Amino acid sequence: MTASRPEVIPLPHQWRFAVVIALVITLLCLFQGNLDSNEAGKLALARQAVDPTWIPGDWYLNNPQSYQWLFQQLAGRAVWALGFPAGSLVVRLLGYAVWSWGLAALARRLQLPLAGAALVALLFGLGQSAAAGEWMVGGAEPKTFAYGAVLLAYVAWSERRWWASGVWSGLACSFHILVGGYGVLALVALTAWA
Repeated sequence: MTASRPEVIPLPHQWRFAVVIALVITLLCLFQGNLDSNEAGKLALARQAVDPTWIPGDWYLNNPQSYQWLFQQLAGRAVWALGFPAGSLVVRLLGYAVWSWGLAALARRLQLPLAGAALVALLFGLGQSAAAGEWMVGGAEPKTFAYGAVLLAYVAWSERRWWASGVWSGLACSFHILVGGYGVLALVALTAWA
């Protein structure tokens, strides 16, 4: 007797889930801690990466951070074009969109109802750090994008779409090496266990 694969919720429902999740997270997190110390540092590095003439003599800003190149290109252009407050909000919204799409894909895969997915988003938005002060979704930082990519990698892995899982894992590592690296290690462990 072979085990059948669970039926997956259709893709149009995933869009609906992603919109609801994004709205919940946006309402809870968008203006919380805007341009706090870590976010301000990441955005300043991103701005410097796309415009080296901006504060050219600063030692910290001119320290190469090539492991964050993808985030710096995205966030740096937003901050350069819009300024720090508006650029921060735009980068946050883009990060929320990626993370919401990842959580919606996971909810679709696990066959959670829309209310369940919204509750998960609400719980993540209210408080995410149990011990170390870490979070998945919050500021305009690389880890929000990385966690969204990790969620998408897990979903692709569970659907046996190996190539897509590899691409999402690579993107997660490109945005945040620790988040992506631990995500890849978890996928390796899942593969060995399965």
